Amino acid sequence: MEIKILNSQAIKLTLTTKDMKKYNLTHEILKKNENITKNLILKLLENVKDYITIDAMKNKLFLESFKTKEKGCILYLSIANNEEEKTKKNENPTNPTVTTFNNIKNVKNFCMNMLEIYKNIKLKSELYESNEKFILIMQVPKENEQKILALLKEFGDINGKGEIKQSIIREHCKEIFEDHAIEKISKLQ
Repeated sequence: MEIKILNSQAIKLTLTTKDMKKYNLTHEILKKNENITKNLILKLLENVKDYITIDAMKNKLFLESFKTKEKGCILYLSIANNEEEKTKKNENPTNPTVTTFNNIKNVKNFCMNMLEIYKNIKLKSELYESNEKFILIMQVPKENEQKILALLKEFGDINGKGEIKQSIIREHCKEIFEDHAIEKISKLQ
């Protein structure tokens, strides 16, 4: 088992075929059986307690799992500490929104519209590429969320929100712009 700490609230666990056999586990069981999954996560957290100091019984746990080619599994586990979560909500009221675009022209059109409509809003944004598609990650302010999401849908496909999705994109896709992507893309010729 490989353990990677992504941030203070998220870890990535890579289980090999051997690990899957050890826990008598398949990817399908992870998707369908909540009790088995919960017990497995508690066992895995026991194994990684030296790496994290969060009590799983007092925190919300969020899990995303993906098959590997070698019949193993990658688990992204996000641990929401209630006190940290409250502080985070006050400091940063948004989650990263992940949107996929079919081509750079659509990305540029979205960015130019964003800057024209929301001139005074400074958004954190990143751009990545994967399989000839472009992925924009941006912090969407709560007060403008519905309008910005509608604009995103005009030019691309929203894939979801959250730090785990953001971490997956950062790890598996080619980075084009690490920050201020919207401003940088709109200046492209």
